[in-house]
Amino acid sequence: MNLRRLILWTVLLVLLAGAGTAWLYRGESSAPLISPSTLFVDSLSVGLAPQDLRFEASDFESGLRTLSVTLEQGGNATTLLEENFPGDIYRGGAAGTNNYTFTLTIDPKELHLTEGEATLNIVARDWSWIHFFQGNETVFTLPVVVDLKAPRLSIENGLTYIRKGGAAAVVYTVHEPTTRDGVMVGTTFFRGFPLREVIQAAASKNDATKSAKPSTKRRIAIFAIPVEGPDNPPIAVRAEDRAGNVTTQSWNTQILPMEQSEERIELNEKFLQNAVPNLAQALQIDATDPIAAFQKINTEVRASNEAKIRDVIGKSVEFQHWQGAFRQMANAAVKSNFAERRTYFVGEEQVSQATHYGFDLASTANAYVAAANSGVVIYADDLGIYGQCVIIDHGIGVYSLYGHLSQIDTKVGEKVDSGVTIGLTGATGLAGGDHLHFAILVGQTYVDPKEWWDPKWIDEHIGALITPPTSNNIETPEATQ
Repeated sequence: MNLRRLILWTVLLVLLAGAGTAWLYRGESSAPLISPSTLFVDSLSVGLAPQDLRFEASDFESGLRTLSVTLEQGGNATTLLEENFPGDIYRGGAAGTNNYTFTLTIDPKELHLTEGEATLNIVARDWSWIHFFQGNETVFTLPVVVDLKAPRLSIENGLTYIRKGGAAAVVYTVHEPTTRDGVMVGTTFFRGFPLREVIQAAASKNDATKSAKPSTKRRIAIFAIPVEGPDNPPIAVRAEDRAGNVTTQSWNTQILPMEQSEERIELNEKFLQNAVPNLAQALQIDATDPIAAFQKINTEVRASNEAKIRDVIGKSVEFQHWQGAFRQMANAAVKSNFAERRTYFVGEEQVSQATHYGFDLASTANAYVAAANSGVVIYADDLGIYGQCVIIDHGIGVYSLYGHLSQIDTKVGEKVDSGVTIGLTGATGLAGGDHLHFAILVGQTYVDPKEWWDPKWIDEHIGALITPPTSNNIETPEATQ
């Protein structure tokens, strides 16, 4: 009798232990995880165009069992996804059910959505024994704002003349918040800025403008026609809202042609035996063959330096620091043309080519270099072919660059006034002699500095647009979506 009881108790304990072990394994309480791959702030904005959203559902305990997605608006629910994963109540999810990535396409037209609010619901369950074998459940709820109206734009400009390789400005009004607005020139985008900041900057310099009433909706975008591009690219103001709705609106513009000069440059022995090896050594480039080293510097290093410049000037401040015409270096001879095509020769052999986007300004050796206009220094260091280099952000997308300096007398973050000394000329980088390489960029595009040195051009092409509009100079042509 005692033996029988012992056997029964042993069997019972084994069963209880097995059940306990099974429960520990199959009765886990960790709910599935739902993670959006698309970033949201606090809600999702959906516009006219279909929008793809990526999500990831995972359960690394018992595995995913079901997944459903619905979109609700006005009491109506539309099922976007219904997924049942393989597995059973005894063993849990089959192989491959621990993780699932899915894409939802929200097409307002196809889903018959209307302007207003909606809700996206994602429900995932696993194969756990918990909750009477129904499994753990996760509900992910995302508020959705349906916005089916593209932003409205009003452009103030009349006929705008712009030269290829040159710049111009446009003033426009956006009638609702945007995530991005500015000017598209072909495929190149030029960011817009609040005109309020520009007016306030002008008012601080000129009492006559203090009566201006700035508007937060009025915007200004300074744009350019890239030299290396089509002769007549399409130009339009572009505005995009949070929902992805886009409005583009053109106005009357006329692009004037530009003649690019050709320059033959002879690489002499002194340059090849001194300047090239010195720069090559600093860049850790083999200079055993000076010509090969020059070719590498003039192509690969140049491209890398230009990429660095674009990175440095990636985000301009909204406040307009600059006022009036930019200063040209005092008592300096201009030794080049803007955007001239340079072909380099050793004897009669052509060894390299490049386009020179700036001016070479020569004075006495180690001449003072002044800030061309007020701004904030955003770069002050060595920059490959440009040698010791300073870049100043003048605000609202305008920058100036000073290369080949022998000495830098400023630092990153320093606010400089027009005419303040920022360094001395030199022959650092890929320079054949002491001079200043001076360039101006609008957005990511090099432009002709001669325009910015000209007070008349500044007044007519930018200053005249900054004053508040009158009722008879606002144009509102039809926008396209």
